[in-house]
Amino acid sequence: MRILQGLLIIASIAATPATAEERITLPRLYLEGQVGGVALGDLESKPLTGTSIVNGSSVTYNNLKLNQTADPAMAYGGEIGIRNLLNTRFRLGFAWVGFTQKIKDISGAGGFTTTGGTYTLGAGSTPPNSALLAAGVHFDNRLNIYTANAYYDFRQVMWHRPFIGLGVGTADIEHSAKKNLTVSGTVGTQVNITRNIYAGVKLTAYWIKGPKDGMIDYKPLTAGTVMFTTGVHF
Repeated sequence: MRILQGLLIIASIAATPATAEERITLPRLYLEGQVGGVALGDLESKPLTGTSIVNGSSVTYNNLKLNQTADPAMAYGGEIGIRNLLNTRFRLGFAWVGFTQKIKDISGAGGFTTTGGTYTLGAGSTPPNSALLAAGVHFDNRLNIYTANAYYDFRQVMWHRPFIGLGVGTADIEHSAKKNLTVSGTVGTQVNITRNIYAGVKLTAYWIKGPKDGMIDYKPLTAGTVMFTTGVHF
């Protein structure tokens, strides 16, 4: 929620109208590279009771609930699109962002039984990594997010051009049994370096449908990125 509130505040500032009229040019293709950082919300699982086979061995879950906290990570990506659609300030882009979710802490409640023994979570105790891996709990996951984005570019304010955007797409999460619906909201600004080259910064908040890893079903995941961009118009 804090990420979304921040996006709305920045968008309201960006929407301040400029005093001079600005001519909209013909539609132009653009190609953009992105690099920056990502912060992820905790990854929480739904309660799980049952039996499954993990790596050829039987695992029994007893009301197991997990809470995984991830470190901030580096992110990078790209986008291709077209601006000035139908001679308006709208543009459409197709974007990819990739990063690795590195888990720094696992807590929770309930327990599980593997061939190595019975383990419980709670009261400040966490089973060893080898036991969690045997139960099908993966620590680090690679995420690739693909979205179709619609943007609105405001009039240029002084030396920069602010924009807002909404996106929908899918997240490909390592160890997830299926692709995961993703929606996003973006605010940012761009600066023209030359007639055909620009640079900028963008903040994006993501909501990602919870992945399913084996029998472990996770709640939706949230993430926020701050990306520095550079691109070229054609």
